[in-house]
Amino acid sequence: MIYQDEHGLLDLPLPILPGLHQIQNAGMALAALRYDNLVQAEASARKALALEAESRDYQLLMVGVLVRKPALAEADQRMARLTQQQPEDARDLRMAYVKLLLEARQRAHARQTLHKALQQDGKHDDARYALGIMSINDGELERARQLLQSLADDPDRATEIQFQLGRVAEAQSRFADALAHYEDAQDGDRQVEAILRRAVVLGQLQRLDEGRALLANWRHRAPALEQRFLLAEGELLVEVGQHAEAVSFYSLALDSDPANPDLLYGRSLAHEKNHDLARAEADLRSILADNPQDDRAMNALGYMLTVHTQRYAEAHKLISRALELSPEDPAIIDSMGWVEYKLGDTESAREYLEKAYAQVQDPEIAAHLGEVLWHLGERERAQQIWDRALGTEPDHEVLRETLQRLRP
Repeated sequence: MIYQDEHGLLDLPLPILPGLHQIQNAGMALAALRYDNLVQAEASARKALALEAESRDYQLLMVGVLVRKPALAEADQRMARLTQQQPEDARDLRMAYVKLLLEARQRAHARQTLHKALQQDGKHDDARYALGIMSINDGELERARQLLQSLADDPDRATEIQFQLGRVAEAQSRFADALAHYEDAQDGDRQVEAILRRAVVLGQLQRLDEGRALLANWRHRAPALEQRFLLAEGELLVEVGQHAEAVSFYSLALDSDPANPDLLYGRSLAHEKNHDLARAEADLRSILADNPQDDRAMNALGYMLTVHTQRYAEAHKLISRALELSPEDPAIIDSMGWVEYKLGDTESAREYLEKAYAQVQDPEIAAHLGEVLWHLGERERAQQIWDRALGTEPDHEVLRETLQRLRP
């Protein structure tokens, strides 16, 4: 199965309880887990195990309940027994456990499990790959490079490894190396993403015209993906600071599709970067007029009002509604934390921002959480969070502005 770990795919083989929907106790446990009823889920899983204690599927179900509680010590013990009982499947079982931990947002424990897997089995390439992806997302870029480079000769992973090495090189501002890696990732599922990243890297190398030409060429070569490449070109212009040109580009595209929410959203960001907040707000409100349930536009508008105005009450209302629609979205949780901070509720802000950061170690979330911690007197932890973010994106605009303001 495929697990999305922020920006990287973890290909984790997970045995998924075949046929258990036909068995009452296990079925009840699965249903209870789906609705976060952990008491019922645990009771039903234990009943299933009482009937068939050696069942691999029932044991994995029980582990899934335990990591959600969380009762990680017992989960570890059960997985250790299971791998001892079925040594021929130990690799798959360990990766199944990692997936369950990640799904339960037990990210630190997932990393520990991967480290142990590599200590016990130095040739466990799935664990090495997964740890490499997590290292990228945690800002441990040199560690990630070493782990992934050791897999570069695996023909079954060649394209994926080149793509991920491109991510590492790009994050380290080694743009020529990144371009070479992305050019070697032109086959299979990563082709489109590699093309998009190539265009961005060409922009960073001051070869913007080549990047735009690459995207324009693929718009014609792959008509089914035309809008994706179109949006990418607009985002590229924003990323390299060509904000006025981005506005013109989006406006031209909107001439033939005036209600397109993705184009309107992209243009609103370009307007914001171009310091034209009135037009940025108008584009977002146009999206909401057509779809009042668009949580992305709702959150973007609330966040923009929080950052650029003092209309905090209005922003709070917008973000609150977006959070009702998507309660686990880390971007929206971050926005709520930031508007709470602007409204003076520092403790509430901390709670939201800690939750968002636990999900995604994004540099903007790190900037916000660090600032709140700084004002709460936890300056050492704030510094640690900022330093980790700088290791991933040293030139991030919000992060840099925060540090310059608080640590001149």
